[in-house]
Amino acid sequence: MNDETDPRDPRDPAETPGDAVDTDRSVAEHEVRVRTESATAPDDAPQTEAAPPVGHTPPDASQGWRAVLILALATVAVIHSVVIALFLAPDGPVRDAAGPTRLAFYVNPYFQQSWDVLEPSAQRVDESLQIRARVQVDEETVEETGWIDVTAADLRTLRRNAAPDRMSTAARRLATNLNGVMFELGIGGRAVVGASTTDGEGNRVAAGLADEGVDPQLVARFTRLDTMLTRFASLYARASLDDPVVEVQYRVGRRVVPPREDRDDVRVGDLEFGLFTVGWRPAVTTQEREQRAFDTWVKGD
Repeated sequence: MNDETDPRDPRDPAETPGDAVDTDRSVAEHEVRVRTESATAPDDAPQTEAAPPVGHTPPDASQGWRAVLILALATVAVIHSVVIALFLAPDGPVRDAAGPTRLAFYVNPYFQQSWDVLEPSAQRVDESLQIRARVQVDEETVEETGWIDVTAADLRTLRRNAAPDRMSTAARRLATNLNGVMFELGIGGRAVVGASTTDGEGNRVAAGLADEGVDPQLVARFTRLDTMLTRFASLYARASLDDPVVEVQYRVGRRVVPPREDRDDVRVGDLEFGLFTVGWRPAVTTQEREQRAFDTWVKGD
């Protein structure tokens, strides 16, 4: 009998093909068991949180209410604008449907507006400059003329002229400036101006205004305007009248357009001017060149 061991003898402790198969099966069963246990792990088991993708920004919770607030404010602004427009609109089906009383209930407490503020064609104030003169009729007779409305004559010219020159608006500018000063002078100052006269010895109006306590700067403004208007009245009177002009007098006035609700019955031309009259002044001697320019302007030569 041969003592050498047969390598194929099943009693040999060396590895056999069956052992390899059993080993592979055991490894596979272990992997399946690990995967199964991982899938059925309890919820409270510690887990690793996945990192967010690169470049991803979490949504801002405040963006939602900001969008809602902007939309609400825009809606309120649109509704307010529509209500104000209907309130200011003339009578019509749309305004009547909205209800004038309801519109006024909303607008009047805080947003009340006058149509006079918004109407672009409304004339707020009408100014007037009027002059008259004492003329030398003969060697012994001096007569007073009637009042000449210089601004009214300018308005008639402006209606036919789309591009007027500066001279055509000079009277209104002077009237506007002096009206403003006259209102500031107060009752006492206006009384001094109305009773004042000037002569060859100089202007005594400034001293009278100073005695009334009028501000020196306001006195200086009136004095400058008084000098300009006396010169203007002298040139205009000589251009308008045939007899020699000895003295001139001027007055300025203002009237305000009536309220909108009264304009169907009262027009601005129906109102009287509130006039401020200044005392007589000696006519100013002017250069011939200046007088020719006024002659051309007044007579249209």
